[in-house]
Amino acid sequence: MKWALNSCVISCNFANISQNMQSYILSMQIPNYVIDILKILESHGFEAYIVGGCVRDSLLGLSPKDWDITSNAEPMQTQQLFSIYAESFEVIPIGLKYGTLGIRDKKMGNLVEITTYRFESEYKDGRRPECIQFAKTLQEDLSRRDFSINALACKMLHKDIKTEEHVVLWADAGLRVQNSKNLESSDCHIKQSEISNTLESKMDFSTTTQNDKNLDSIKFAPLHPAPTHLVENLDSKNSATHSSINMQLFDYHNGIKHLCERKIACVGNAQERFLEDSLRIMRAIRFASVLPFSFQLSSQTKEAVFLLTQKLSLIANERIQIEFTKLLCGQYAHRILSIYKSVFFFILPPLKILNAMQSNHNFEALSIAPKNIILRLSLLFCPLPYAKDIYKNREKLQKYLCDYQAICKQLHFDNKTIQRSQTLLQLLCNTEIFTAQNSKIALKYLLSQHDIEIISQLILLYVVLQKTHEALGESNLKDSILQEMPPYSKEQLYAITKDLNEIIINKECYKLSQLSINGIALQDIAKSMGITLQGKQIGILLTKLLHAVIEEEIPNTFHSLESRARFYIARL
Repeated sequence: MKWALNSCVISCNFANISQNMQSYILSMQIPNYVIDILKILESHGFEAYIVGGCVRDSLLGLSPKDWDITSNAEPMQTQQLFSIYAESFEVIPIGLKYGTLGIRDKKMGNLVEITTYRFESEYKDGRRPECIQFAKTLQEDLSRRDFSINALACKMLHKDIKTEEHVVLWADAGLRVQNSKNLESSDCHIKQSEISNTLESKMDFSTTTQNDKNLDSIKFAPLHPAPTHLVENLDSKNSATHSSINMQLFDYHNGIKHLCERKIACVGNAQERFLEDSLRIMRAIRFASVLPFSFQLSSQTKEAVFLLTQKLSLIANERIQIEFTKLLCGQYAHRILSIYKSVFFFILPPLKILNAMQSNHNFEALSIAPKNIILRLSLLFCPLPYAKDIYKNREKLQKYLCDYQAICKQLHFDNKTIQRSQTLLQLLCNTEIFTAQNSKIALKYLLSQHDIEIISQLILLYVVLQKTHEALGESNLKDSILQEMPPYSKEQLYAITKDLNEIIINKECYKLSQLSINGIALQDIAKSMGITLQGKQIGILLTKLLHAVIEEEIPNTFHSLESRARFYIARL
């Protein structure tokens, strides 16, 4: 029997290796440099597994961004080992005190993190363990991880796997049987295997008292010699970037079951996991936002999220921002923001100012918005069209924008994201472009103050708001609040978009650099009139000439601009 998880094929032996463990045989597409690292570790007598997100994403049919390996090789052993292969790999000491080394593939520059099996002591600050101990077994290592779908590990198999007729495919995060011929329960047999369940520690690393230099004094047994042909047969020397490899998957915490059920569940007790590291609260809802097939939190995990939300105050703001940014750009951000509203009110207090109707409108808008953090922040905090007490009151709007800027700075968003999203928020609330007698002229004035990208994004946001209002209106026809039309309409947005395209295509003038006259020419004109212009006067004249062109009083030609300039200069 075979199982196919999108890009991976699981050929069943569902081996119940220990009481709570399931094992699967599968074929995976793995980068050759990762295969080489696994081969090197194993050839020298160490265990080596790909683990965590790369396994999860491969099973979901995604392309893993990072490949992580866990091994019983201790850091200095790993460092000593890969120094032998310095021609192909570079060792980078990125986290020795946590048992982690980086191995960079010199050919492509890809980085793989190798972490020694470990388990962790008590967490006293809700962020990091007091100390880390090296463990003996994979099971110990997987038991410390956050969620069951991240506690999956695979090792290479070094023999051919016989295939059978029955195929089960991954479909919408569920399994279905295909090409089954007289499939019975006996076809899916259980096979006993042996695995060590010994819980022993090999070394204690304190994150507060022991530094990386302690590693230099540790003596290790000689490395197991590798086969002499290993270097010549490294897969990364091939032209292909990936290879299909038979792997054995180890699942101690029902990770495969939860993938099939589209469920995010903590390893063990959810409250304990979140009290250990409260950032896991954000990680849980982030995974629900970004993973395909609409994952949901298990009831126990969801309850723990709400119960322990305030523990996020223990976490560095920058770490919260990183998780929130990924979450906000997720496919299901609109649903997660609505379900876990109280969490976001805690980390983003200005959101509480918006009324419920506006909040729900903004969440819904995210479902059709581009996955761009600047655009999505602008939509999330947008007070249009239902929070009129904010966007139609200058003082309240100014305070709201200041509060928005403050929380973004507090969360360590970069300056560009803060400035551009705040500008878009301010422009969204200035709806004069829809009430102006000539929308094209109003658009040119906006373009004279802001770059084309901002104005294009502004119009895109208005389109998203209009479509969202329309969708909510159709589903809530009896709601009197929705009957009140926003300051923009589909027809107006079409006309403004058409105007913008014409301005760009026809290279119409809307900024000083596009004028067919410059400051030097104005000085020459003034001198011919017996007048000397100061620098400030030149700037004022150029601005007046630009406005005359924008207002379509004169064309943007040197002759017309010269004539109007003489008129202005004569009246200085």
